[in-house]
Amino acid sequence: MELVRAERRDEAIALLLPVFRRKVFGLAYSFLRDREAAEDVTQEVFIKVWRALPGFDGRASLSTWIYTIARNTSLSALRARRPQASLSDPEVMEAVEAIDPATSADIMADRAAVVPARRSAPHQATAGYHALLHGSSIPPGGRCHAGDARWYSENVIASRARPS
Repeated sequence: MELVRAERRDEAIALLLPVFRRKVFGLAYSFLRDREAAEDVTQEVFIKVWRALPGFDGRASLSTWIYTIARNTSLSALRARRPQASLSDPEVMEAVEAIDPATSADIMADRAAVVPARRSAPHQATAGYHALLHGSSIPPGGRCHAGDARWYSENVIASRARPS
C-alpha cells in the first residue's frame, strides 16, 4: 500500500500480479468455462485494479477487493456472451407470432390454479404435480398424488367443461 500512496502503481501491480494471477484466472474460468475468455477477463481485472488502486481505501482486504473486481468482471463477460434476441429479427418475430395466445392463457390459468393448492403440502410434490404444473401429461410410470388428480379434475378440468 505504501507504493500506491507514493503513486508507484506500476510497481504495486508488478507485486500483485504474481500473487493473484492464478487465483483471478481460476475464478474467471469457473464462471466462463473458456480458457481464452478467462485469460481476457484476467487481463481486464488487472487493468481495472491498476486504475482503481489509488481509490482502494482498505475497508476490505486487498484480496477481497481484487476478487470482487474479478467476480464482477467475470459476470459482465458472461452476460455479454449471452445470445441477444431482438424483435426486429425475422426469426424471433416468426416464433412470437406462432404462439397461440389462447393456449398460453389456458396453461397459465392451470398453473395459477395448481400452485396455491400444492403450497399447502409441498413435501408431496410428485411427477404428476410437476406434469400438471408444466402443462404436460403424467409421464409413463410417473405418480400422481390422489389429492392432486382429484383437485385438478374437480377444479381445472371441470371449469373448462362448464359453458361460459
